[in-house]
Amino acid sequence: MDLAERQAMVAGWWEHHQLSRGTRAERKALESGQPSCAVAAYEKVDELVQAGGTDVVELLADLNDAGPEDNEGQWVGAGPLEDLLNQHGDRVIDEVDRLARQSPSFRKMLESVWFSRGTLTAETERRLALWVKIV
Repeated sequence: MDLAERQAMVAGWWEHHQLSRGTRAERKALESGQPSCAVAAYEKVDELVQAGGTDVVELLADLNDAGPEDNEGQWVGAGPLEDLLNQHGDRVIDEVDRLARQSPSFRKMLESVWFSRGTLTAETERRLALWVKIV
């Protein structure tokens, strides 16, 4: 995906997020697939998270950084990042660890992630325990 496509996906995901918390009319339109660019962006991020991979970690970092200031990492952290780590944490731990050490906003986003002990390998859990809530 090129930079323009990535930026459009990030903008669309945030539009979807905003509309999903909007007026009744906005939420109803979203349920019926409108605006299509926001729905497509949301679905594409979910598809990429389900597939996993280290490039998705970078995408979620970009997504988080594009959010509103009051976000504090919560919406991406407790959503797609938590899903990615629960499903693919063992595969993406090196990239997560690298970004957590380099980016304060990524570390903040990790604070919103929760997962159950035993979901990942003990080594991955040990590495994530610096930043995430393991219950």
